[in-house]
Amino acid sequence: MRIINGEKGTPGADALPLLAGAAAAVAGVGATLALTGIDSPLRAPFTLFHLFATPAAALHAWLPGLEWTGRLTVSVAGSLMVDLLAAHALSASGSRSARNYVLIISVSALIVYLSAQLPKGRNAPKNRKRQFRSRM
Repeated sequence: MRIINGEKGTPGADALPLLAGAAAAVAGVGATLALTGIDSPLRAPFTLFHLFATPAAALHAWLPGLEWTGRLTVSVAGSLMVDLLAAHALSASGSRSARNYVLIISVSALIVYLSAQLPKGRNAPKNRKRQFRSRM
């Protein structure tokens, strides 16, 4: 539990970072199991979690101005779109395998996430809301 200024925080304040860390660990284990080819009963569920959570997390970084429900909805829908696009591309190329699918999803999510971390422009204000002035 966090203590801020001598006061205890809310009981669930530490739950979100803990769940995010657990999700990242599960996705990492899923990618590792799929890429190395280790036979395990957890390989399929962890790999599927990786395939859906990784693009959703990368797209989530692109949407800092939306409310959490909008970010969640758009990132999940975008994740499904990225997964379907990758499946279509691998099917068209004739190289359908779990390794290729995990690799293309991981690389595309990494590119999307890194592009969200780039500076937006030379003169773009950082962390400022745009203020409109009325001309009356």
